[in-house]
Amino acid sequence: MRLEDVTEVDLYDFDKTIVPFDTGTRFTLYCLLHYPWIIITMPVILGAGLLYLLGIIELQKFKNICFCYVIMIPFYHALFGFWKKHQKDIYDWVYERKFDRPFVIVTASPDFLIGEISVRLGAIAMISTHHKISNGRILSPNCKGKEKVRRYLDRIGDLPIDVINVYSDSFKSDQPIFSLATGKCYHIENGKPVSFNYSEKYGD
Repeated sequence: MRLEDVTEVDLYDFDKTIVPFDTGTRFTLYCLLHYPWIIITMPVILGAGLLYLLGIIELQKFKNICFCYVIMIPFYHALFGFWKKHQKDIYDWVYERKFDRPFVIVTASPDFLIGEISVRLGAIAMISTHHKISNGRILSPNCKGKEKVRRYLDRIGDLPIDVINVYSDSFKSDQPIFSLATGKCYHIENGKPVSFNYSEKYGD
């Protein structure tokens, strides 16, 4: 099934929505455990993280550095091992609701980390932050906030597709995609989707 074949979709965030963790961080920890030599890159990554927290560099530049270690690992082998270990962590509600209607994953997570698992879950499309696999460098604007909506609308173009339900763990950063819902908005709390009224929450 393709986007071109449907008239309705649900939108799912990924990190802390479909899984209970930040995928990029958890993948880095997995790689540190299995490929310990990448620790030599950690001062650079941690230094960039500190500069981001201090407001000296933007998130885009920080994410450009986060995966510099991928040139030092057998990437596809690592990715397979990572999801073999963590696919079981996917929340039960995802499996229960994925048959409600076709769904699209819209996330800031790197495409090279969640592409395969998105296919396994049955998503008909994935919209994410593009990275270059060979060196981990970011190739697109970070797919967060309003960028999620822009990228989604660009992806569907003139297709007559209605967004019914939207699922995310973040009231703050995902207000833009919640605004697309013509059905219900769901906030993920303790691993379960809890519906809320968009107008009451945001005053719109």
